[in-house]
Amino acid sequence: MKTISTVHRLEHGLMTSTDHLLLVWTGAGVLTWVLQVVPLFVFVSAAVSADGARRRLEQGDRQLHWWA
Repeated sequence: MKTISTVHRLEHGLMTSTDHLLLVWTGAGVLTWVLQVVPLFVFVSAAVSADGARRRLEQGDRQLHWWA
């Protein structure tokens, strides 16, 4: 099984590469979960707050006041 070389670096003035980042750095797996889950939380929080934002606009509140 051939692994894709993805992490490049300079070593003694020459460009060299290592194995895939997930094989070299085990913490990268956790990092990918964090980076992929955050957009999900943003989407869910926007969906949950949409009703409240609509109500505020209908009552004449300005969005600027809400953001402050």
